[in-house]
Amino acid sequence: MDEATKSSLITQGVTAGFFTQYIHATYVAVLPWLIPAIPLIILVCKYGRLNARAKHEEVTWCKTVKMAINKIFNYICWIMIACTLSIAFQCDYIAYFIMAVVYGIELMKCILRYVQSQGYKVSERQALAVFLKIIIQKFTSTEVDTEKIIEEK
Repeated sequence: MDEATKSSLITQGVTAGFFTQYIHATYVAVLPWLIPAIPLIILVCKYGRLNARAKHEEVTWCKTVKMAINKIFNYICWIMIACTLSIAFQCDYIAYFIMAVVYGIELMKCILRYVQSQGYKVSERQALAVFLKIIIQKFTSTEVDTEKIIEEK
């Protein structure tokens, strides 16, 4: 075996080892973020169906499955981006921040769809205001009046 072949094999082995370790670290970092995604997907589908029924739209299982698959791939993409950036910059806070924003938006959408399915007329801006006021109320232990923001139908 000549020197060029040996050095090529060594380079390929080192490169494969590096990428295998990087991919393994990424997949291990991804797993904990998939756990909260499962109930969120179920809630988005459930409240999306309730909201569609409240608006007298046609609700089919085909649309629900399509929406669930779309959410699954969206979450996987966001989780991979967050974990890859976290590993690349060696800072766990990047993943926490990105996933807090993504899951916070999805949780707000679930709450908005639930409230709309109950017959209240609420915009996304009003829902965000209520959501942030409730979070502030929990952290500061102060009373926040949220009834003035939401109007009944």
